[in-house]
Parts: sequence; structure tokens; C-alpha cells
Amino acid sequence: MLFLSLVLAGCFVASFYPLYTSADLHPDTLLAGEWFDGDSTLWKFDYITVQEKDKPSVTDSTGYILTFREKGEEQSKSSMEIRVVRLDGNCFLDFFINEIKDENYPDFFDLHTMAIHTFAMVTQKGNSLLLTWLGTEWIKEHARAHKLKVAFLERDDDILLTAPTSDLQKFMVKCATIPEAWEKGTSFLLHRPSR
Repeated sequence: MLFLSLVLAGCFVASFYPLYTSADLHPDTLLAGEWFDGDSTLWKFDYITVQEKDKPSVTDSTGYILTFREKGEEQSKSSMEIRVVRLDGNCFLDFFINEIKDENYPDFFDLHTMAIHTFAMVTQKGNSLLLTWLGTEWIKEHARAHKLKVAFLERDDDILLTAPTSDLQKFMVKCATIPEAWEKGTSFLLHRPSR
């Protein structure tokens, strides 16, 4: 639940719109299966299953449902929808809270959780994947200096990107060329479990 807690706590740059359109989505095997973050958290990526009324379920291999399990604990009932987005030779992940199911999580709070997207850049390192999010301080500094070249709203200490998908894509491709944009961002190194 650490990742979900970080999302809800504003430790990632959030966007109102996704980083993809349906035309950007293609079948993908990059994440499929199980990965570990260090030795403690299991990240399980299953393909999305689409269920329409009175029809058999269909697998959508253009996206994943991500669930977590801390070492020695049961798998989280909460989940995130993940889409792999490839832009100008860069690989990004679009994270979207799919479902929050915690018996200790009152319905009242559900009404106050905004559906937002966060974006991570993916770098393959041998058999591992490094997921890195934009640094929130970098975003804030550029916003306050009027150098953030994408539409956003700022309230208190939070920034929400409000640009449409096409502008977000250009912005993320540009950010991919700026190392300092990622230096202090949250990152996770995922590796396959040893058999």
C-alpha cells in the first residue's frame, strides 16, 4: 500500500488527463507477471479483463491491472490501471487508481478522492525495470518561475497538470531529455522474483 499512499499523499505529479489516446495503445508484454521492489513488495501486473453484460470476458493486452502485496501480507484489494505509452523512443507508464477497496477505508473518503493519472518513465536495466516519476520540486520550481510549458493548476503546495493528452505527450517527451526533471523524483527498481 506504500505506492497507493504516496499517490494519495501527493508525492507524484498528477494529471487530470491521461498520457494516451486509444490510438497510442498496443498489445504489450513489458510488465506482464510479477516483479519485486527490493525484497519486500510484490507488484503483480495482470492484463485488463473486460466484461460486458451477457458476453464472455475479453482480455485487453494493451493495459494492466496492478495489485501489490507486502512481504508476509495478503494481496491488496486496491488496484491501479496501467497503460504502457511509447513516445519518440521513450517508454512511459500511465498510472490510474482503478479501485480502492480497504475495509478500513470509509465510503465518505471515496467521495473525496479525485481520479488522477501519474506518469513514470521506464528504463530497462538488464532484467530489471527502473520506474521514475517527475520530481515534484522540479515541477513546482518551474511553475513558480513561469517556466512550466504545460497547462496546470496550483493550490497550496499541489500542482495538477490540466493539459490535454496531446500537450501532455509533448511535455513528457521534452522532460525525457532533461535529467534534472527526474533526479529527485520517486523511483522504484523492479526485478523478477527468483525461482
